[in-house]
Amino acid sequence: MQEKNFIIGTLKAGGYLKTEFGEILLTKIPMQAAQSPESAALEIDEKDIGKVAIVEGDLAGDVLYSAQIIEIAP
Repeated sequence: MQEKNFIIGTLKAGGYLKTEFGEILLTKIPMQAAQSPESAALEIDEKDIGKVAIVEGDLAGDVLYSAQIIEIAP
């Protein structure tokens, strides 16, 4: 079983997380799903855009599959 990746960054509109390495798409689908990652992007609440968050999932390139927001800083 693959270990989950934990990433810290700033939440952006459209289901993206801005990190020091660039932007990562946060998607709910697993890596093996037969659909585009963009079709299941995590919805970021408008009040949380611009906040720092810890997110976990399976990182492949610039997409975090099976992404879940663990914590959002106030």
